[in-house]
Amino acid sequence: MDWRQDLADYDRAKAGMAQAEILLADSLAAFGAARDGAHRLQDLSPAILGVELARRRLRVRVRRFEAAEYRLTGGRPIDEVLWSLPDDP
Repeated sequence: MDWRQDLADYDRAKAGMAQAEILLADSLAAFGAARDGAHRLQDLSPAILGVELARRRLRVRVRRFEAAEYRLTGGRPIDEVLWSLPDDP
């Protein structure tokens, strides 16, 4: 793979991580709303499961992002690598 493909993979992984962060924020908001209206713990079960699912998805996306970043940078800081890439004509 060339650096352009690695950079595209990195961008996709970063976008996926951002989507997972939004899903987690939405799930936490839904949990907060359910908690305010719940009178029993079992009423909160769907909201709790939604938050846990969103947290797991985010962890997977973070791992994918970190792997893509490592492939792109070879373990170096991302800023250093991006500045060293050749300019397109």
